[in-house]
Amino acid sequence: ADSLERLLAILSGEKAIDAAVELASIADGPLGDPARAEKALRRALSESPRHEGTRAALRALFEKASRHADLADLLAEDAEAVEDPAKKVEAYRSISKLYLDKLSDPAKAAQFLEHASRIRPDDRDILLPLCDLYVQAGRGGEAVPVLRQIIASFGTKRTKDLAGFHHRLGRALESAGDDPGALEQFDAAFKIDLQSIAILRDLGKLTYRMGDYDRSQRTFRALLLQKLNADSGITKGDVYYYLADMTAKLGDKPKAVTMLERAIAEDKGHANAQALLDQFKA
Repeated sequence: ADSLERLLAILSGEKAIDAAVELASIADGPLGDPARAEKALRRALSESPRHEGTRAALRALFEKASRHADLADLLAEDAEAVEDPAKKVEAYRSISKLYLDKLSDPAKAAQFLEHASRIRPDDRDILLPLCDLYVQAGRGGEAVPVLRQIIASFGTKRTKDLAGFHHRLGRALESAGDDPGALEQFDAAFKIDLQSIAILRDLGKLTYRMGDYDRSQRTFRALLLQKLNADSGITKGDVYYYLADMTAKLGDKPKAVTMLERAIAEDKGHANAQALLDQFKA
């Protein structure tokens, strides 16, 4: 490795690249020195910035070290150089997923889906997750016109896909502080898809927060009839907690206690249910 390093100092062009890649392989492998490997690969890129073998090696180095931010930066540079529109879109989508899944940064994830959307402005498979990212990033207002445009494109068709768009528009409006508008959209979604767990969940939570306990109770009771799992965004313990809290506020504490006990039985360690139960028994 030392001799390769000395040789690299006097080489240029393809020979320098070959020596740098070989040095990086040794440094990251037997020597266990990723910093030295990265330095060698950067040296190779100084000779040929778009050299795919070098860039692939650097990507692999970042992936191995879970250096997700550095990997995202490198992939963004790669994407800029892609000329084929379809491949460019997929590159931007991959970067967006990296920012969301590994870096928990919905704002940056949205930025790269926006790049993809400029190439395919009418692609719902891009627009839908982009709207979700806007909501997650606290930019729900930006999702509203996009979702309204998509909903209008359905015309008079009433499908479960349309229910999903009404639901997402409701979430965007709720995120933007428009609870009445959100309720209108959740209602529209519910009328199309009566058994959607996500729609029932968000409709129940919104009406609970708005103080419409009669509507919220009916909605949460409907959720109890559904099979909830890890992807539901709500547990049966949560549902019983909400029902118990509303029951207590409506004046029936004994029944609320029973529901809280059921919440804890369904979801052991349910902190909110236990706290409210302790409060009632104090």
